[in-house]
Amino acid sequence: MTALTAAEPTIDRTAVRRRVLPAAIGSAVLAIALIAVGVWGAGAADPDAWLEFLTMSALVVVAELAVFGWLVPRALRRRATGPTALALALPALLLTPFVFWTGLPAVLGTGGLVLGLAGARDARRRGLAVAATVISILALIGYVAVYVSDWLVNNGF
Repeated sequence: MTALTAAEPTIDRTAVRRRVLPAAIGSAVLAIALIAVGVWGAGAADPDAWLEFLTMSALVVVAELAVFGWLVPRALRRRATGPTALALALPALLLTPFVFWTGLPAVLGTGGLVLGLAGARDARRRGLAVAATVISILALIGYVAVYVSDWLVNNGF
């Protein structure tokens, strides 16, 4: 005899869009603004500065589409926020010192934060969601701190 289970409740697309769109725009603005600081913040820009800026900005847009156009909405609709949030938050934190100049830590960290905050209300996996929220916040703080320290060093402070 097979057991019948109720389908997991899902969130409608409008509610998902309301949660995702502001975070996606915010993380894109943060990442692209800090990439601009990294490229031109030290004063004398190299001749390929625009190419570097446009390449890294395009990478941010592609990452935004993957994270906020597919992964985060899918996790929110399926209410699988805790594990997915952690899967975004950990790389954001661990990769920040190595790939901060790509903007990826901002995108991954913000995606982890959105899912972590959404999952904090779910009693079943609250621990994962809270952990992902904390890790995402640390990743975003670290991301900004790397750019601030880089700017300070390059400008003689």
